[in-house]
Amino acid sequence: MASKFLEAITNTFQTPLPQANDLDKYLEEMLPMLEGYSENLDQESLYLEHPWLEFRDDDYFHESILHFFNPNEEYLSSINGEVSFGLWRKMNQGKKLLIENGEGRLYELAFLDANFFILKIHGDNSPLGKSRFLFLVKEEVGKNLDWKDAIELLHRSYKNGGGNLFQIILVILAILLLIILFI
Repeated sequence: MASKFLEAITNTFQTPLPQANDLDKYLEEMLPMLEGYSENLDQESLYLEHPWLEFRDDDYFHESILHFFNPNEEYLSSINGEVSFGLWRKMNQGKKLLIENGEGRLYELAFLDANFFILKIHGDNSPLGKSRFLFLVKEEVGKNLDWKDAIELLHRSYKNGGGNLFQIILVILAILLLIILFI
Protein backbone atom coordinates (compact mmCIF):
# COMPACT_ATOMS: atom_id res chain seq x y z
CA MET A 1 0.00 0.00 0.00
CA ALA A 2 2.74 2.45 1.00
CA SER A 3 4.69 1.51 -2.12
CA LYS A 4 1.76 2.39 -4.38
CA PHE A 5 1.26 5.65 -2.50
CA LEU A 6 4.92 6.64 -2.94
CA GLU A 7 4.78 5.62 -6.61
CA ALA A 8 1.71 7.81 -7.14
CA ILE A 9 3.45 10.77 -5.48
CA THR A 10 6.59 10.21 -7.56
CA ASN A 11 4.64 10.00 -10.83
CA THR A 12 2.76 13.18 -10.00
CA PHE A 13 5.95 15.22 -9.90
CA GLN A 14 7.74 13.69 -12.86
CA THR A 15 7.82 15.62 -16.10
CA PRO A 16 6.93 13.43 -19.09
CA LEU A 17 9.23 13.27 -22.09
CA PRO A 18 8.02 15.88 -24.60
CA GLN A 19 6.42 14.60 -27.79
CA ALA A 20 8.46 15.42 -30.88
CA ASN A 21 9.36 13.99 -34.27
CA ASP A 22 12.99 15.02 -34.51
CA LEU A 23 16.05 15.87 -32.45
CA ASP A 24 15.71 19.65 -32.86
CA LYS A 25 12.11 19.63 -31.63
CA TYR A 26 13.00 17.47 -28.61
CA LEU A 27 15.81 19.84 -27.70
CA GLU A 28 13.66 22.93 -28.22
CA GLU A 29 11.11 21.47 -25.79
CA MET A 30 13.60 20.19 -23.21
CA LEU A 31 16.27 22.88 -23.05
CA PRO A 32 14.11 25.53 -21.33
CA MET A 33 13.40 22.99 -18.55
CA LEU A 34 17.12 22.25 -18.18
CA GLU A 35 18.33 25.84 -18.14
CA GLY A 36 19.00 25.94 -14.40
CA TYR A 37 21.06 22.75 -14.50
CA SER A 38 23.54 23.78 -17.17
CA GLU A 39 27.12 24.69 -16.41
CA ASN A 40 28.88 27.38 -18.43
CA LEU A 41 31.85 27.24 -20.77
CA ASP A 42 34.15 28.45 -17.99
CA GLN A 43 33.80 24.96 -16.47
CA GLU A 44 36.41 23.63 -18.90
CA SER A 45 37.06 20.45 -16.92
CA LEU A 46 33.63 19.23 -18.02
CA TYR A 47 34.46 19.28 -21.72
CA LEU A 48 38.23 19.52 -22.19
CA GLU A 49 40.11 16.34 -23.11
CA HIS A 50 36.98 14.19 -23.29
CA PRO A 51 35.76 12.44 -26.44
CA TRP A 52 32.29 13.76 -27.32
CA LEU A 53 30.14 11.57 -29.58
CA GLU A 54 27.90 13.42 -32.03
CA PHE A 55 24.26 12.39 -32.45
CA ARG A 56 21.97 13.21 -35.35
CA ASP A 57 18.44 12.11 -36.18
CA ASP A 58 19.21 11.53 -39.87
CA ASP A 59 18.37 7.95 -40.94
CA TYR A 60 21.36 8.05 -43.30
CA PHE A 61 23.81 9.15 -40.60
CA HIS A 62 25.94 6.14 -39.68
CA GLU A 63 29.30 7.76 -39.07
CA SER A 64 31.00 7.77 -35.72
CA ILE A 65 31.98 11.39 -35.16
CA LEU A 66 34.02 12.32 -32.12
CA HIS A 67 34.84 15.87 -31.07
CA PHE A 68 37.79 16.68 -28.81
CA PHE A 69 38.25 20.07 -27.17
CA ASN A 70 41.82 20.15 -25.91
CA PRO A 71 43.87 22.72 -23.98
CA ASN A 72 45.39 25.65 -25.87
CA GLU A 73 42.26 25.81 -28.05
CA GLU A 74 43.17 22.67 -30.02
CA TYR A 75 40.15 21.00 -31.63
CA LEU A 76 40.13 17.51 -33.14
CA SER A 77 37.36 15.87 -35.10
CA SER A 78 37.36 12.16 -35.89
CA ILE A 79 34.98 10.79 -38.52
CA ASN A 80 35.19 7.00 -38.51
CA GLY A 81 38.80 7.28 -37.34
CA GLU A 82 39.92 9.93 -39.84
CA VAL A 83 41.15 12.88 -37.81
CA SER A 84 41.11 16.53 -38.78
CA PHE A 85 42.63 19.36 -36.77
CA GLY A 86 41.29 22.77 -35.94
CA LEU A 87 40.82 25.37 -33.23
CA TRP A 88 38.11 26.26 -30.76
CA ARG A 89 37.68 29.37 -28.67
CA LYS A 90 35.21 30.92 -26.28
CA MET A 91 33.71 34.25 -27.27
CA ASN A 92 31.28 36.79 -25.80
CA GLN A 93 32.20 36.16 -22.14
CA GLY A 94 32.00 32.40 -22.59
CA LYS A 95 28.48 32.34 -24.05
CA LYS A 96 29.56 31.47 -27.58
CA LEU A 97 31.98 28.92 -28.97
CA LEU A 98 33.75 29.23 -32.30
CA ILE A 99 34.92 25.98 -33.88
CA GLU A 100 37.28 26.23 -36.84
CA ASN A 101 37.85 23.01 -38.73
CA GLY A 102 38.33 23.87 -42.37
CA GLU A 103 35.61 26.48 -42.04
CA GLY A 104 34.43 28.26 -38.91
CA ARG A 105 31.10 27.76 -37.23
CA LEU A 106 29.72 29.86 -34.38
CA TYR A 107 27.69 28.18 -31.63
CA GLU A 108 25.87 29.30 -28.51
CA LEU A 109 25.99 27.10 -25.44
CA ALA A 110 22.58 25.45 -24.96
CA PHE A 111 23.47 22.95 -22.20
CA LEU A 112 26.54 21.51 -20.52
CA ASP A 113 26.99 18.96 -17.77
CA ALA A 114 29.33 16.03 -17.16
CA ASN A 115 27.66 13.87 -19.86
CA PHE A 116 25.97 16.23 -22.32
CA PHE A 117 27.36 19.11 -24.37
CA ILE A 118 24.67 20.76 -26.50
CA LEU A 119 25.52 23.68 -28.76
CA LYS A 120 23.02 25.72 -30.77
CA ILE A 121 24.22 26.96 -34.13
CA HIS A 122 24.12 30.74 -34.22
CA GLY A 123 21.39 31.79 -36.62
CA ASP A 124 18.68 29.62 -38.12
CA ASN A 125 19.67 26.63 -40.24
CA SER A 126 16.14 25.26 -40.48
CA PRO A 127 15.35 26.87 -43.87
CA LEU A 128 18.41 25.04 -45.20
CA GLY A 129 17.11 21.73 -43.86
CA LYS A 130 20.00 21.48 -41.39
CA SER A 131 19.91 20.84 -37.68
CA ARG A 132 20.04 23.81 -35.34
CA PHE A 133 21.96 21.88 -32.68
CA LEU A 134 25.21 20.02 -32.24
CA PHE A 135 24.15 17.28 -29.79
CA LEU A 136 27.16 15.71 -28.09
CA VAL A 137 27.26 12.98 -25.45
CA LYS A 138 30.40 11.86 -23.65
CA GLU A 139 31.57 8.81 -25.59
CA GLU A 140 31.64 6.47 -22.60
CA VAL A 141 27.99 7.31 -21.88
CA GLY A 142 26.64 7.38 -25.44
CA LYS A 143 28.61 4.72 -27.31
CA ASN A 144 25.76 2.16 -27.29
CA LEU A 145 22.88 4.60 -27.71
CA ASP A 146 20.97 5.94 -30.67
CA TRP A 147 19.80 9.56 -30.67
CA LYS A 148 16.40 8.79 -29.10
CA ASP A 149 18.04 6.80 -26.30
CA ALA A 150 20.39 9.73 -25.67
CA ILE A 151 17.42 12.14 -25.47
CA GLU A 152 15.67 9.80 -23.03
CA LEU A 153 18.82 9.61 -20.91
CA LEU A 154 19.05 13.40 -20.81
CA HIS A 155 15.38 13.59 -19.84
CA ARG A 156 15.67 10.91 -17.12
CA SER A 157 18.66 12.74 -15.64
CA TYR A 158 16.62 15.88 -14.98
CA LYS A 159 12.92 14.99 -15.27
CA ASN A 160 12.16 15.62 -11.61
CA GLY A 161 14.59 18.36 -10.76
CA GLY A 162 17.71 16.25 -11.04
CA GLY A 163 16.30 13.77 -8.53
CA ASN A 164 16.07 16.25 -5.66
CA LEU A 165 12.39 17.22 -5.87
CA PHE A 166 11.12 13.86 -4.66
CA GLN A 167 13.54 13.88 -1.74
CA ILE A 168 12.50 17.42 -0.76
CA ILE A 169 8.83 16.44 -0.86
CA LEU A 170 9.48 13.40 1.33
CA VAL A 171 11.29 15.54 3.90
CA ILE A 172 8.45 18.08 3.94
CA LEU A 173 5.86 15.31 4.33
CA ALA A 174 7.86 13.76 7.17
CA ILE A 175 8.11 17.12 8.95
CA LEU A 176 4.39 17.74 8.51
CA LEU A 177 3.63 14.26 9.84
CA LEU A 178 5.82 14.87 12.90
CA ILE A 179 4.14 18.22 13.53
CA ILE A 180 0.67 16.64 13.30
CA LEU A 181 1.62 13.76 15.59
CA PHE A 182 3.16 15.93 18.28
CA ILE A 183 0.72 18.85 18.35
